[in-house]
Amino acid sequence: MVHLLDKCLTILRMRNLCQVVACCAKQFSIFAVYSFLALCLSITTSAQESCSETDSTFALRTNLFWDAAAEPNLAFDVRVSDHVTLGFAAGLKPWPRWGFWNWDNSGRNSHWRNFAVVPQARWWPEHVWDGWFVGTDFIYTHYNVGAVRFPFGMYPQVRDFRLQGSFWGGGLFFGHSWWIADNWRIEAEAGLAAGLAAYDRYDCPHCGTRLGREHKAALMPKLGLNIVWHPKKNKDDKKTNK
Repeated sequence: MVHLLDKCLTILRMRNLCQVVACCAKQFSIFAVYSFLALCLSITTSAQESCSETDSTFALRTNLFWDAAAEPNLAFDVRVSDHVTLGFAAGLKPWPRWGFWNWDNSGRNSHWRNFAVVPQARWWPEHVWDGWFVGTDFIYTHYNVGAVRFPFGMYPQVRDFRLQGSFWGGGLFFGHSWWIADNWRIEAEAGLAAGLAAYDRYDCPHCGTRLGREHKAALMPKLGLNIVWHPKKNKDDKKTNK
């Protein structure tokens, strides 16, 4: 009987110990998460404070979403005042699919080539390169697309036909910039452009009979996640320029 009671007490102690260990692990996990977030916030704030003093007049950037779609792209921005920048972006996709491989396993034999040029202007309410911005842009793109299923049901006409032509349009966008290092930033932006699409329609992705010429008003969404590089320019450079 005494042995049984001792065994029961041991089990209870083990359960209590497990509960204590679990509770401590939970509290430590919460503490670790908050510490990590605080560290990230501290690094970002420090970078913002040190880099907001950087008076760079030039920046290079690339849109990672375009890169992910196997369309290499590069853009530059030039500061023209404390609140305005002018920029120019260009992208080229010379290969017919998402990279050098056939990503479409449905046997549709998709085809997608294009190039695009996008001049733009941005207004920064706080200061160039810092915080929020709004902008306007002009878009020209020439494309050759067939049997491609774009996300969210966009451009359904290219699912069963090949379209080869151009799009001209203009739009508005907004975004936000974060400094992550002395001369590196990231930007997130979104917007919408409207314009005219003029293209020839063909009845298969690679060849086929030309079915006719079409002109249509079209909308083009804009979504960007940009990595931006600034040439090194510190306070001493600014004082020298003054």
